[in-house]
Amino acid sequence: MRKYLTALSITGLAVCAFALSMNEEGQASERDSAKEAIAEAADIEAQRQLAFEREGESPESLSSDAGIRTAMDGHIDISVSRIGYNNTSSSSYEEYGSSGDITAFSSATTACNVGGTVAEWMSGSSGRHPVIAQNMYRMSAGGERFEMIGMSWLKHSFCALSETTCGNCQSTGCSTLGIGCADTYTASRNGGFSNATGIGPRRDVNPVGTQFNGVGAGTHDHPYPVPTGSSTIRGRLQVKTGDLNEAGAKYYIEVHYVTHDEALGDRYNNASWMYVTMPTAQDSNIRNNLPLNEEEIVLIAWQEEWEGTETPVMIKSIVDAQRGLFHLAWRVSDNGDGTWHYEYALHNMNSHLAASSFTIPIPQGVAVTNIGFHDVFYHGGDGNPGSGTFDDTDWAPADTGAGGSRTLGWSTGTFGDNPNGNALRWGTTYNFRFDANTPPQDVTAAIVHYRGSTDGPGAPGSVSTPAQGPSAQTGGCFCHFDPDQSGDVGASDLAFLLGCWGPVKPGTCECVQADPIDDVISAWDLANLLGKWGPCE
Repeated sequence: MRKYLTALSITGLAVCAFALSMNEEGQASERDSAKEAIAEAADIEAQRQLAFEREGESPESLSSDAGIRTAMDGHIDISVSRIGYNNTSSSSYEEYGSSGDITAFSSATTACNVGGTVAEWMSGSSGRHPVIAQNMYRMSAGGERFEMIGMSWLKHSFCALSETTCGNCQSTGCSTLGIGCADTYTASRNGGFSNATGIGPRRDVNPVGTQFNGVGAGTHDHPYPVPTGSSTIRGRLQVKTGDLNEAGAKYYIEVHYVTHDEALGDRYNNASWMYVTMPTAQDSNIRNNLPLNEEEIVLIAWQEEWEGTETPVMIKSIVDAQRGLFHLAWRVSDNGDGTWHYEYALHNMNSHLAASSFTIPIPQGVAVTNIGFHDVFYHGGDGNPGSGTFDDTDWAPADTGAGGSRTLGWSTGTFGDNPNGNALRWGTTYNFRFDANTPPQDVTAAIVHYRGSTDGPGAPGSVSTPAQGPSAQTGGCFCHFDPDQSGDVGASDLAFLLGCWGPVKPGTCECVQADPIDDVISAWDLANLLGKWGPCE
């Protein structure tokens, strides 16, 4: 029996020890009896304990369920079917309090096998079981920003129940989740109880691999480390307390199951999200605002906020060379002062290659201001073994290519530079923003990976995606005294000014005017042009 199973007293239910030498028919009969007893147990943790003990065999050695899995037609498809409810549909969230400026939470989660083949849910060190990530997002008052503000370590699943909350459940043994069956983890279990039980770091999981033990999707080395820090918050869904106090903001819980035995295409729907009301002075509980948004990325919440408006949120999907999935969401809004705000949210669903750079093309002469970046913080010693916690240094912005091919980008180092760098790893979202003095146009954004294709320090590749960015200046010049629209004031602009000498010729010579009230190109304009010599500012 797994050492971290909670000892529970189950009144009225006799737990028997089965001999491993029982014949196949006897095992089936005992399992049927166990299933009946499980159905009568009101408490979900008692159900899981009983199912595990009644299995009668080591869950990792059960070949019969593996045979079922390979013999059945169809495919495995795991969906997050409930968030914040236990198996009796009672609300199940935990707020553990704070340590320093961090507050910790956890949520109950339910997974459903909506596919046509049973899924492995093995206990123990094989790594052949799903892991569960919890995230929190905040949409600012007014909806201008949508940011990830917290993440948890991973809860390692074990001993699937055969609940009937999501379909016609074809019950199986504890080491698999049957077709149409559900499996619930309470908030307290997903929070690791009092000692981080069953909680491991995200770093050990490759969400798109296929092998066991090492780089397989959802598979990982055991034993995994225990998170460090205060027992109040360690390994749990951690959020900076100040991020919970924004007046008028909306909050969202996202849950993401990572499996090892789903086909790659079936892993794109393994996340669901719920809009929640956070605790207040009047109500100390997290409350769900139904419905659950099943098999959707949480960025959809931002898109729905602006649906039907003149400034919608657009979302594009990007698949990398290993079939990992990114999403880029953006919104452009008119500031009403001759500038536009550009807001981007880049979500790494399950790319093991991760990301180290995000770049938008900027036309020459366009003025860019208020450049910003937002990420989520790592915690608990989740960096590579022996190195502490992943780096949280913000990605540095760079406006490059003045006078040539210009871009605005944000970046951190690659895996080869720093294996613990602040990469955009799977299950996280980073934000990029700026203002510009031109309206949007269609552009191509670029994402450079963090890892090389060989899962190490090799040269990272890149992917691109349609997006929107600032357009070039039209109907004038990039700046005063730049009538040739080159982005630099130089000899050709001087020649143009001299050709415009005297009264302004409408449609052309306004570009050399520093003062549009003055309709004459004169010595005053010549002096100003010479004073602006060089790149436009």
